[in-house]
Amino acid sequence: MPISDCVLGFNPTWLLVAVVSILVLWLGTRKPQHLPPGPPTLPLIGNILTLAGGDVRSIFQKLRKRYGDVFSLYFGNRLVIVFNGYETLKEAFVKYGDDFSDRPKGLVYEEYSKRMGVVNSGGETWKVQRKFSLSVLRDLGLGKNVMETRIHEEVMSCLDAIMSKGGAPFDIHCIIHTSVCNVISSLSFGKRFEHDDPEFRTYMDAVNEGMKLVGGTSLGHFFPYLKYCPGDPLKLGVLATNDKVVRDFIQKQIALHRTDPLLQQADDFVNAYIQEIDRQETLNVENTTFFNDMLVGIIIEFFVAGTETTATTLRWALLYLCLHPEIQEKAQLELDQYFEKDHQLSMSDRRCLPFMEALIMEVQRLADVVPFSVPHAPPNTTQFRGFTIPENTMLLPNISSVLSDPDLWRDPETFRPERFLDDNGGVRREEEIIPFFMGRRICLGESLARMELFLFLASMLKTFTFRLPEGEPPPDLEGILGITRTPQPFQIIATPRQST
Repeated sequence: MPISDCVLGFNPTWLLVAVVSILVLWLGTRKPQHLPPGPPTLPLIGNILTLAGGDVRSIFQKLRKRYGDVFSLYFGNRLVIVFNGYETLKEAFVKYGDDFSDRPKGLVYEEYSKRMGVVNSGGETWKVQRKFSLSVLRDLGLGKNVMETRIHEEVMSCLDAIMSKGGAPFDIHCIIHTSVCNVISSLSFGKRFEHDDPEFRTYMDAVNEGMKLVGGTSLGHFFPYLKYCPGDPLKLGVLATNDKVVRDFIQKQIALHRTDPLLQQADDFVNAYIQEIDRQETLNVENTTFFNDMLVGIIIEFFVAGTETTATTLRWALLYLCLHPEIQEKAQLELDQYFEKDHQLSMSDRRCLPFMEALIMEVQRLADVVPFSVPHAPPNTTQFRGFTIPENTMLLPNISSVLSDPDLWRDPETFRPERFLDDNGGVRREEEIIPFFMGRRICLGESLARMELFLFLASMLKTFTFRLPEGEPPPDLEGILGITRTPQPFQIIATPRQST
């Protein structure tokens, strides 16, 4: 064998494999005809460099101006189509909802989710599980007065935890996250946990860390070979560890519901689902989608979607109010005008608090907590506005393009709750406020989230005045963009209000 071949380790078979692989990747990034327009692609990597070094929301805004409301990109050899603007999203995901309501296959975290749950599933499984879950949640009081009892308990716990800080600076993230998480726990497991419960703390930390890690696996959706690279660049090992912590905790709670007589009497989601599993087993239902792993998947989604977005929105609200003390004072004056100091707020009080409602809508608009929803996919090749959308294409609804659209909102970068008030001071509800998205995949817990945002924020502002520590620069309002858009960590000071 020639010396050069020994040194280079030359092997004709591996050379052929390399050439074929490169050819396949290159062909995979060649745009077929009739796709939505988009920037030119590079062999192998597609348009990945287009998103380098900037806020994806701003980059998409520039691409929209150049290519229109529907444009296409390639990340590796995976086709991604981005939908922009309210009318486009409404047409695609409401009018043509049946064509665009599936989930793309081949995502990195499928290895852990197994496409279980309501958010991650598609097709008939999604329809059956969503219908059942929504029915049970409504029976448990979702959107009704009975749900207020669960939320009020956590509001009081949250206020007590804030009061315990004694006016010293602190990061409110943990308090809010635990309180909102306990609402979901009460709904799911029929019980709550103390803020300092070590097992629950470990569980919540794993959920929170897993959310960040899933956001960091995005490149793996488009370059799956990265998971085989040394050093675990996608952090899949850590993700697996956190996933096990989360699933073990939920499995334990489900097991307790099958053995503990007291928990078996609880009015909660786990009991309702276990009863459905047993019913379908008794009836020998073929091809049932009701089984233990599906229940675990749904509960994980409840905690991830039902905690992260609401808690993050509340943190953005407090940050904006600290930066705009005149708006905080206006909201507090409205509260003082109608309610005594010891009055426990209820959802029926919203009609007396139009500014508070406008404030919450403005926070949801400007915070832009879920800029791109969850990726959709067409189950079959579909036509839309004269474009061909191949099956299993990743579809991104750009919610941010609506919430920050200068054609819809004058000065969209300004925090101005008054934009949602009419000339008589009443609430003006704009259909373009879509933080929970729209269509068939609209957030299952929208009504619960609305209740939590109102009861938590109004109660906090009724009890405390919030400000940032003096002498410290305010956090960067660009935030941290992953699956959700979260504020940078910040310290806050809560001063009890002496008068109302």
